[in-house]
Amino acid sequence: MPTLYFCPICRHYLPFVAFVNLYKHIRSNHRNDKPINIRCRLSHDCGSVYTSFESYRSHLNRYHHDLLNNFDVSMDYTLNENDSLPSFSFSNTDTNHGKEDELAAQEESNEDEIDALLETITSESYIDWSSFVNTNDEQDNPKEFTFSSFEKHFTRFLFDLREGHLLPQGIIKSITSYLTSMLDALLKLIEQQATKSLNNLSISLTDIVRLIAQIKTSIFDITKNDYQFLKRCEDFFGYVPPSKVELDDKDHCGYYVPIERSIKSLLNKPDVISCLIDNINESTEKTKNDPDLILTYRDGTAAKDNPSLNHDPNSFLIQLYSDGIGITNPLGPKKDKHKLTLYYFVLEDLLDVVRSMLQSIGLVGICPTKHLSLQRNRSKYFAPIVNDLNRLQTTGLIVQTFNGQLHFAFSLFAADNLASHEIGGFQQNFNSGQFCRLCHISYQLRLTHLTNISFLPRRVATHNVHVQQAVSSSNTKTTAGVMGESPLSNLIGFHRIKSLPNDVMHDFAEGVCPLIVSAMLKEAPAKRLMTYSQIEQRINTFSYGMNDQINRPPTIRSTHLTNSHLVGSASQKMCLFRLIPIIFSDILDQLTNTLDIYTCLREIISYVYSIRFRKSWLSYFHSLTIRFQSLMVYHLPDMMIPKVHFVTEYPKTIGANGPATRFWCIRFEGKHLYFKKLAIRSNNFKNPAFTLAK
Repeated sequence: MPTLYFCPICRHYLPFVAFVNLYKHIRSNHRNDKPINIRCRLSHDCGSVYTSFESYRSHLNRYHHDLLNNFDVSMDYTLNENDSLPSFSFSNTDTNHGKEDELAAQEESNEDEIDALLETITSESYIDWSSFVNTNDEQDNPKEFTFSSFEKHFTRFLFDLREGHLLPQGIIKSITSYLTSMLDALLKLIEQQATKSLNNLSISLTDIVRLIAQIKTSIFDITKNDYQFLKRCEDFFGYVPPSKVELDDKDHCGYYVPIERSIKSLLNKPDVISCLIDNINESTEKTKNDPDLILTYRDGTAAKDNPSLNHDPNSFLIQLYSDGIGITNPLGPKKDKHKLTLYYFVLEDLLDVVRSMLQSIGLVGICPTKHLSLQRNRSKYFAPIVNDLNRLQTTGLIVQTFNGQLHFAFSLFAADNLASHEIGGFQQNFNSGQFCRLCHISYQLRLTHLTNISFLPRRVATHNVHVQQAVSSSNTKTTAGVMGESPLSNLIGFHRIKSLPNDVMHDFAEGVCPLIVSAMLKEAPAKRLMTYSQIEQRINTFSYGMNDQINRPPTIRSTHLTNSHLVGSASQKMCLFRLIPIIFSDILDQLTNTLDIYTCLREIISYVYSIRFRKSWLSYFHSLTIRFQSLMVYHLPDMMIPKVHFVTEYPKTIGANGPATRFWCIRFEGKHLYFKKLAIRSNNFKNPAFTLAK
């Protein structure tokens, strides 16, 4: 159990898991208190009372500097109490005292970074995060510390440098070179001390020399090359190297991380299986007591047709995700040369607070995007993935931490619209033909009011016929928006029109929401209510709240509004969409062309972003989406992009698959950042897919 810290001033009823959390709380809430009266109880030597925050901070910086800086350590890789390594510290109070001003200067610049790293502890439950991220063997016996134990801990140290801090191999070798130099200096100190001592040593100098020489040999052997390092990772931490998937005879290939071993490694960690089972039982009990609730995929209509769930309703749900990333300069000449497609998985039954952690997302595979442009290459690449998933669904899995057979079920494949169309075998353009995966709407009829008609939904039987027609034409002719067979067609529980839901982030946060904001901001100058420069100034000078500071939208210029293309991330665009009524409260009522559309969309978003849904809401929710589409056709026909139609499909999607926030892509997008940083820092573009996969 970690040490908990409590506020000595306000007697805050919630404990802080790290001292830096408490320090941030005192700095934010009690910095200007007069007097402050803080007694330091961090060690037995302390106990002095400080009457100002500055004196208290000075004391912490001098004598407890390590506690203030613990946010510099990556939270993705932490050690349990049983995994703690011997620490060697050097005390220099003068040096720490000289850094007081540096700490004060960093407080404001590092505030956002600290906020992103700090954990929130509630009084309702306490979750042992190390159960999900721990990679050490908890059976280490400190009484039997051998050279194998030393190599294991040193490999863990290199693992933290490489994966936690994303340091390239060259810098790691430089660090180990300095470590060996420090050992040489340590040996000289031991030799000098031994020659000065008149007493017999309990260990001979020869043994010490031999010991340090052996340590240096182990260090050099581990860091000699990548092969030696990965071999130690296999021996000590159960590392599984990626499998190479040959795509053709031109040495084109992709890499696959066996999903069965990844899941087994996760479930072998203590308490993970019990958390999964408890979460399933809890949600099942809630929906049993209130049948109107829709909490997860299990509560939707699609689960009734899932063969794995019909065989075992308590099977763990596996969700897949796909997206492409560019690892070079997007404006440079090689912007398309190193574009990669990444595939991830997540166990859907993890606690929501755990699913939000990037560590809960596992890598399935990486392949250069250009190699997947051919249908036969996609089929070859997905063959081992489909085989592993089918084996998990049919034979299950046996792990050390559970007495019995664990069963699994594939649920959904989350992706943006382009990736979903590629996986499903649909046409990969949205400005002609039948562009929807769920119905037979055509691009020419997108301006038709859905209050008058409804388009024929896609059915399994008719869709299979369209697939066969497309395949018989050698995938050269589109049939009802279908280009060919899906590479996942043999996956148990997968079907093209059921398993590829729309994504909230791409359809709303990056789709219709910035589109409506752009229309509203263009209407203001058109009615002479405000100029473009005044709009830009109003957005830049607005005082954003504490929760919105990190998502503060960038500068919006007239060119952005002219092209109806707002810059920024999905979170920044949603932040601006939410705050439009506050920022432009003085002119909002005069935006008669777009105000009704905005109001309707705001109400739709309140349903779409809901983490709990009710079946009784679906009919009204459907009427809202139809009204939104009709308002867009009437007021903004030039902005009728396909995503406006996709909004009308969400009642059907949520009713079948559960709340849309259960399968949106925003957290998977966060996982991309790690691989982008790793690709840039490794500076290896000969085979970037293999570099990232391993």
